[in-house]
Amino acid sequence: MPKIITASVGLNGKNKDPDTRTIQELLNKVPSGQGGPKALLEIDGICGRLTRGAIHNFQLHHFGWSGADGRVDPGMQTLAKLNEFDPDPLPPPPPLPPNPEPLSSDFVIVPAYRGEVFPDQMSSSDFTYLIIDLPNNRERVYQLQFGVGGLPKTGPFEGFFSRFVPRKPTTVSGFQGIGAYMTSETINPGLHSGTSIRSTLNLFPPEGGSGISIPMKTHLFKKSTNPDAGGMTTSVTGNFVLVR
Repeated sequence: MPKIITASVGLNGKNKDPDTRTIQELLNKVPSGQGGPKALLEIDGICGRLTRGAIHNFQLHHFGWSGADGRVDPGMQTLAKLNEFDPDPLPPPPPLPPNPEPLSSDFVIVPAYRGEVFPDQMSSSDFTYLIIDLPNNRERVYQLQFGVGGLPKTGPFEGFFSRFVPRKPTTVSGFQGIGAYMTSETINPGLHSGTSIRSTLNLFPPEGGSGISIPMKTHLFKKSTNPDAGGMTTSVTGNFVLVR
């Protein structure tokens, strides 16, 4: 932005202190070969012999004798020419766009809740997960949000981890969508009848298509002690959301 003065500076000028300082600063930015002072002026707000001489020499260099009256007036040619030697600073370059996240096909998921069975009063906080992109050493925290939701657990994320491969290469931030946590108990056929219990976290990408089924070690209910029981399935469905 060009500098301005409120009154004349120089020979027979009003020579107000702030205006004089402005002209002294502008003159000091002019190379001596283009009419600037051979020695830098002191920025003292006093329009003395050296400042008046510098104004006259600058005008003589650029406008000749007819334009060298030794005074800088507001809005006139001398001030405009001085401002040409004080250009606006270049704006900072725009920030570089962040590098896109790399694709991967090798991930590990680690739950924050590591018990064998979820608590009776479970909330979304209990379904907080750390997903790690192994080849690229990147990680993100997700939560299966349902009902009112809850604050994500901060960890520690350790213990019951599962390694999985998505249907197609994706980024560590690309698992948002619909999620369903499912626990099923089934009867084992054969001589040694009994039941088995299995839990999975199922993730369905927002663009549709086949989901990912990841084995989990925490169940939504306890395994039955009745060897003839079975056929029970429970699930929790919500949005699988990136939280950190």
